[in-house]
Amino acid sequence: MRLLVYTCAGGDERVQASTGGVSFLSIARRQRLFDRALTFQPDAAIGNGDHTYWDLYRTGFPPRYGNDELRRAVGEFDRTLPILGTVNEDVLKHVGEAQIASLYGVRFRSTPMFFTQDDHDYFENDEANDKMVTLPPDHLMLQLGRGVRRLWFRVSARPEPARRIAWGVCAGHAAGDGESCWTLRYGKLRRRDSAVRLPPLSSARWRTLDRCRRRSNG
Repeated sequence: MRLLVYTCAGGDERVQASTGGVSFLSIARRQRLFDRALTFQPDAAIGNGDHTYWDLYRTGFPPRYGNDELRRAVGEFDRTLPILGTVNEDVLKHVGEAQIASLYGVRFRSTPMFFTQDDHDYFENDEANDKMVTLPPDHLMLQLGRGVRRLWFRVSARPEPARRIAWGVCAGHAAGDGESCWTLRYGKLRRRDSAVRLPPLSSARWRTLDRCRRRSNG
């Protein structure tokens, strides 16, 4: 099995660095990296977090960007309103369209995709200082992370019944389904109903194992 695994694909190419250069690779350059990776014909692709970089620092717009033109183009979150079904959804779509939809297009249409989320996918960096502690995520951060999943990371399958869990249920998920836990199966494994039984260790062999542990620790 061949997997394509990558991380930190997000970032708005319009964001300028404080030094005057760009903060993120252009969408075109990221797409060329994807196209090159797809020539290896992976069986599946896993995006390992940080699909968006839009750290709010508890505000409605990332203060470190300081770009009035970008602010007008994207908009600001109203922290008093829900994310979906309000003006906040339009802002979220502007962020996601620039960093997710425009990046992937349909180039992975024949490759199964799996996405995990990291700190920036909840619209904050994982940091703690005298001004704020960003994690665990507050209510707005959870709404943003869930909004991204619902709008861009939709799935067409449900977890296997044997792997359903009883926690993490939120709007749009059936009772007993994990909010973001899924299984990737590949090939056919032979299943045996009988448990594998190992021969018991004699007391002498237990003492030998204990001596080996003490030597490795000492």
